[in-house]
Amino acid sequence: MTSAAASPTSPTPQRIAADGQGDERAKRLLARLRQAVPATVPVTDTGESRVTDRGGAGASASYHASVLMQPEQRFYAALSAEVMDPPTTSGEATCAPWMYACSTREIGDTTAVITGDNASQTVLVDVYRADHGVPLRVRATRSVTRDTSLFWQGGTPAPQIPVSTDALVALAASLITNPV
Repeated sequence: MTSAAASPTSPTPQRIAADGQGDERAKRLLARLRQAVPATVPVTDTGESRVTDRGGAGASASYHASVLMQPEQRFYAALSAEVMDPPTTSGEATCAPWMYACSTREIGDTTAVITGDNASQTVLVDVYRADHGVPLRVRATRSVTRDTSLFWQGGTPAPQIPVSTDALVALAASLITNPV
């Protein structure tokens, strides 16, 4: 992949500059993401980074990892995760009326809010702690954009997301019970 900018309609996703730089924790997060990709789905590229925010009430870091998948010839999808340490966002672990295909699941002492399904454009799993902090976000998408994939832009969207919602929740649970 090249670092050239690509339009959202480019037939092949193009690598874009990501914030931060990789480190060991981000690499461990990437390794866990790769394990969640079905063996039948080729991974064509990967990316990881660590972003440090020294503002506000103290330093925090976000660890990002993503895999670019090609579930079918000429079609692309992405699986990404973001770990915030400490969490910099908070909210209620509930489904709002505007959330498409929303459900919640308990994961130990945390709650996962799952929006979307495999027929939609994106499935998002946000994990909420009891103090309302959001330490983890896992996303699978069939449309590769900087916002959804973190490291690529463009490409023809896959007909469906190649990672099941249950696999995304299992990945989130494994990252909560056995952090990177």
